[in-house]
Amino acid sequence: MTCEIVNKEASPAPRRGRKRADASNELPVVSRLPSIVERQYEVALQAPDVQAALFDYESAQARRDSISRKLCGGSYAVTVADLAHWEGAVANAKKSLAQIAHRTPILERHPVFASVVTHS
Repeated sequence: MTCEIVNKEASPAPRRGRKRADASNELPVVSRLPSIVERQYEVALQAPDVQAALFDYESAQARRDSISRKLCGGSYAVTVADLAHWEGAVANAKKSLAQIAHRTPILERHPVFASVVTHS
C-alpha cells in the first residue's frame, strides 16, 4: 500500500453567477453612442461638397508649397505673383472649409477642418 497525502486545502471551483432575468445580448446604449457619432462623422465627411472643398484646399496648399520651394531654390520658372495667386487660393479654400465646418460642427474632428476653424 502506498501512503498518499491528500491535499485538503484545494480550492473549490469558483461559483458562477446567474444571469439576470432582464439581461440581453444587446450592447448598452452608452457603448453604442461612440459608434453612432463615428458613423455621423463618416457620412458628413463623404458628402460631395466636403470632398470637393478638401480637394481644393489640399491641391492649392500643395501648389503653393511647390512654388515656395522653387522660389527659395532660386528658380526663375515661377514668380512672386504666382506665389501670391496660390496663397489667395489657399485663403479662399480655408474660408470655404470654415463655412462647411460652421454648418456641420462634427467635421471639426478632421485635422484640416480643425486647423481652419477659429475657436473663441
